[in-house]
Amino acid sequence: MHAAPGLVHQIRLLTGDRGFAFEAVEYAFHRAWDHWPEVACDSDPVGWVRAQAYEYALSPWHQLRPAARRSDSAPDDPLLGALLALPASHRRITLLCDGLGLSIAQAAAETEASTPVAESRLHHARSALARQVPGLDAGSDAMTSTMTRLVADGASATLPSALSTRAGSERRMRLLTVAVCVLAVTLAVALVLAAVTG
Repeated sequence: MHAAPGLVHQIRLLTGDRGFAFEAVEYAFHRAWDHWPEVACDSDPVGWVRAQAYEYALSPWHQLRPAARRSDSAPDDPLLGALLALPASHRRITLLCDGLGLSIAQAAAETEASTPVAESRLHHARSALARQVPGLDAGSDAMTSTMTRLVADGASATLPSALSTRAGSERRMRLLTVAVCVLAVTLAVALVLAAVTG
């Protein structure tokens, strides 16, 4: 849970929506609890949770929700505005490589892309950011340091405690188990009735 505030900030940078960022991170922690044996054995548990949060946040299905998320008001920071204008995959790779300092290979693995695809996305993202933000050069260290600063700023969100996240996950799993049992019993009764009347 110590990584939660930083993850909320990162999702806000990905989507432009702070409220949705809380939802995505909470979802990721629920998934982590549901898959705890896998997460506990992972060499980078925070990376596992981050990947879940990013996937949830960037899922195109959220656009179909009745209250499709809207970004917060136009950002004051020109870099954030330029970042939000990038395609989602370019935003993600830029945050991972320039903001968090992951290597191209690590970012490619996390985004489930090949290394050449990740390199191409990063190159295009850096070029677009350099065109839109005065003083940034796509090939300079200034790009990385500016993105690192952007990711480091504002990482102070508060989330529910680990115990409430665990309780919520266990409650969801119990409800899902009950729903599956009710469905199975209903199907069994329907089959028996069909066999008796047939």
